[in-house]
Amino acid sequence: MSSQLHLQHIIDVLDVPAVHAVRPTLRGVLNKMLAGFVPDEISKGMAGASLTPLFKPGNNEKDWDVRPIAVGETMRRLASKCACAEIQKKAEGFFKPFQLGVATSGGVENIIHNVRHNVNKHFGRDDFTVLKIDFANAFNTVSRKSVLSECFAYFPELFPWVKSCYAGQPLLFYQDNVELSCAGVQQGDPLGPLLFSLVLQKLIVYVNQSIPHLKFMYAFLDDVTLGGSADDVLRAWNLFNMIGKNYGLELNMSKCELYSGDLNDVAEFPKEVRRFDHLIWLFWGHLLEIRLFLLNMLIHLLIMSKNCWCALKICMTLKWLCICFAAVLVSPKWFTSLELPLLFQK
Repeated sequence: MSSQLHLQHIIDVLDVPAVHAVRPTLRGVLNKMLAGFVPDEISKGMAGASLTPLFKPGNNEKDWDVRPIAVGETMRRLASKCACAEIQKKAEGFFKPFQLGVATSGGVENIIHNVRHNVNKHFGRDDFTVLKIDFANAFNTVSRKSVLSECFAYFPELFPWVKSCYAGQPLLFYQDNVELSCAGVQQGDPLGPLLFSLVLQKLIVYVNQSIPHLKFMYAFLDDVTLGGSADDVLRAWNLFNMIGKNYGLELNMSKCELYSGDLNDVAEFPKEVRRFDHLIWLFWGHLLEIRLFLLNMLIHLLIMSKNCWCALKICMTLKWLCICFAAVLVSPKWFTSLELPLLFQK
């Protein structure tokens, strides 16, 4: 049911010198779309998407999952890209200092440096504890009502367009099946990370105001890392767990992680939460955000290269370079004891 319009089609037309009216016409159409002048009959298909299922492994077989990646219409994605560029500076100011995964460059590196600084400063004092929170399938389950409400409150210039895309129930296509999109934001929508983070930001700010003695709290999209005394961290955990459900956000217990110099200090946390006495593991969720970059790079390499095995080796080498670089930032001693794969050694 796709229009079969691709970005390359638009680029090719814009490159034709004789076609003078295309650029202003395209600009006018995008402005109309962003202003919300899209009939409901059209918006269901225009805001819809073709689904590509991607396998997401977990810590054990029970945590394995399939995530639907939505590839939307070209004009819809182009309009959302334009909207992102227009509000980037405003978004950066709105989300800082907590959310470093939206409109901020080098977010993972900033989180690693800031958390390492706080750990070095507070380690060994007042049962200092660090917690990394992970939400279960957060992008697909976040309350759409909350998304629209927060967008209207803080980014009203985006609301007409976001309402066109999410107020109804856009169509989702997978092979010969057609489903309705009723919850969450589409993974593949350029505005998806910002819209999701608007809801999470409300929860983060509430937790920060309720527990002012937390030493730090940072988020990279749906991965939240915070630190403080064991009692304060436990209170924060309970708030995220209870209030998050009001916004469609539920904690993925088995992927939440605790770091404490004395694991007896965190005995009151649920048993499903993993516990470590080494800081490197708490950054694993942030470090593995590199997987998105590497996946895109691998796809491009496979398309451009006839030697698929060579492309795969290049991608794996880049993966280890990125992870080892981040590991050095966190723990140089851990890096020196790391057993690198033969692919990297060669």
